[in-house]
Amino acid sequence: MDRKSGEDEIMQFVLSNWYPAIIKKSMSQEIVISQILIKDNLTLVDELVGALHVSELSLNIKTAYWKDIKKDYLQYMMECEEEADGKFFVAYDQQKAIGFIFGFVEVKDNSNFEIGEGNDLYISEGYVKETYRNLGVYGKLNNTFVESYSKQPIRRIIRYTLSNNETMQHWLVNKGFNAVRLVYEKWL
Repeated sequence: MDRKSGEDEIMQFVLSNWYPAIIKKSMSQEIVISQILIKDNLTLVDELVGALHVSELSLNIKTAYWKDIKKDYLQYMMECEEEADGKFFVAYDQQKAIGFIFGFVEVKDNSNFEIGEGNDLYISEGYVKETYRNLGVYGKLNNTFVESYSKQPIRRIIRYTLSNNETMQHWLVNKGFNAVRLVYEKWL
């Protein structure tokens, strides 16, 4: 083995084994979760939700390009925020936005056939930048989000994820979620 390939191998080992620990150490007690209003923070929301769409595109080739839908989608999110008690939380590490979660309340109506009193809390979107994954950031976002609705009559939390997003499926099962319905699509 020549010196160059040996150095590359050492660097790969350091990056894969120590770098996450360094990030985790530098993040300890530094992550701040804050609720923001979408309409007052459009640039930040655009950046974060756009990054989510790039990530989703890698899992589903039918995902729309963010540049093509962002105007309408941001409008939709603002409407959810205003009309359905929607909330957008951002995770910050030393004032740098590193992730988000967004959702809203779906009011139970006569078209619903599940048991239980109260409304449904729908977590629509969530994302953590890749270098901050597996460090508990999404869990903190989720806990803060759910806790913010604790005084409301919520009967269940609804989440969707892609069928090939095994990481999120595993996380959801570990947090007590159960797969109840499958959505089948046929594109024409």
